[in-house]
Amino acid sequence: MCLLLAGGGGNQASSSRAAAPSTRARAQPNAARCVDVTPDATRRLAQSGEVQRVDKTDGLDLDRDGTPDWWLRDDSQCGTGGCLYEVYLARGACGVWVGELDYFHDRLVPEADGAFPPLRGEWRDGCCTRIDARDEYDGAAYTRTDERECQLEEDGDTLHCGSWHAPSPLE
Repeated sequence: MCLLLAGGGGNQASSSRAAAPSTRARAQPNAARCVDVTPDATRRLAQSGEVQRVDKTDGLDLDRDGTPDWWLRDDSQCGTGGCLYEVYLARGACGVWVGELDYFHDRLVPEADGAFPPLRGEWRDGCCTRIDARDEYDGAAYTRTDERECQLEEDGDTLHCGSWHAPSPLE
């Protein structure tokens, strides 16, 4: 299976904890919640700061219906660490919101096959710290389930990652 998103290079330490696919049933979202995605994403992104222009890109086909789903972001809210995305299942001219994810878009990968797979991605916290995160679909939206911090050593090639743990509360 070929994915749109891929991770990138360096000698990275691997986690001793293998990713296990979720065994929870993955309910389909309510199609009655189908909305015009650009105004809806603009409203949601405005809760995190001023919105200048919302861009829509095709991303992973989360529900495996054969149509790439939509990832919307405002570039003014992106930084060196990544972007905040409002994610919608594509349903013709409208979309069904399935979560807000903060990642490098090109470093996000599904951890299992099938519809609504658990997602694993990363974002940067400064020059030498990376946060790995996992999100799972709970039947309504993707939510962060766990994360870990990784530090890049001075040699620039060695990455040491801590243990996976529950997400830190927002400050």
